[in-house]
Amino acid sequence: MISEPVHGGLTSGGNILSEHDVVAMLAEIFKSDNAVRVGIGDDAAVLAAHPGHTVVSSDMLVEGVDFELAWASMADVGWKSIAVNVSDIGAMGARPTALVVSLGLPPQTHIEQVRDFARAAQEAVDELAPGASIVGGDLSRAPVLTVSVTAIGVLDGDRALLRAGARPGDVVAYNGELGLAAAGLALLQRGGQRNRVAAMAGAIDAQLRPRPPVSSGGEALRVGATAMIDVSDGLAVDASRIADASGVSIHFDHTIFPRLASGLGWTRVELGLDPWALVFAGGEDFGLLATFPPGVVLPEGFAPLGVVAPRGENSVMMRGRPVDYPHWDHFEQATGLPLKQP
Repeated sequence: MISEPVHGGLTSGGNILSEHDVVAMLAEIFKSDNAVRVGIGDDAAVLAAHPGHTVVSSDMLVEGVDFELAWASMADVGWKSIAVNVSDIGAMGARPTALVVSLGLPPQTHIEQVRDFARAAQEAVDELAPGASIVGGDLSRAPVLTVSVTAIGVLDGDRALLRAGARPGDVVAYNGELGLAAAGLALLQRGGQRNRVAAMAGAIDAQLRPRPPVSSGGEALRVGATAMIDVSDGLAVDASRIADASGVSIHFDHTIFPRLASGLGWTRVELGLDPWALVFAGGEDFGLLATFPPGVVLPEGFAPLGVVAPRGENSVMMRGRPVDYPHWDHFEQATGLPLKQP
């Protein structure tokens, strides 16, 4: 039985723990590789310098905004906080090397929950970014669970894959799932559990434990990709970001998408959602959308979705019509998913 916290402090077996105790526990869980000269426990981490360029990104997960503890465990939050950050590093064509993880913990938090978070975070590093290390962070009290992660990566050369760079004639390709994580979120919000049928369980896992193809970013860079982004806010809106940054338009091939939508056919019956809407507007799949010069052999895992065209009136097109893309914005009310096929 988990004991209740005393006076708002972290507890274990009824005893209040100090910040030192928690840091010591985390230091035992988080592993360091040879590039970490000084890890957890000092004022700052010390990392060995890399001859290439350094890439840095950060992301936050806030309870009540990005997840609910009613349907996400602390382990789920630990895994996802790593996944969303190393995905950004991979999208630049870089290799993750270090992460700094800061936790804001509400008063009711128990030390076992923090341990679950840390173990899952380390598991995510081991699977998604082998060779990287969690090298430090901060602990604080907060009204809701808040996780802030800064990820550091390195480029093996002097070029990063940006959103800008796509050129007319390039092939648009994608590596990852589309719409599955959004379907999982809808299931969780409706009280879904992992022990449902396989398709539903897979969708829930895609939402709670995403597995971005981090190393594929470097492969895309090596074969000459011209632009790339990780799809966190939905295929259409993230495609528009490449198009706008590059001064081009992206034309999706309408013959490809019925197959992608058909794999989500169950969502129409179970959730009342249009599979096409999930494919184009569902976010948090964290796959990689990239553009490649014509004739390039696509890296393993990438499948063509369309082509880059000279800039037209609209950023993203299919069948000669613009693709609408409602999306999440933290500072605007969510617009919801469209109910008609584009």
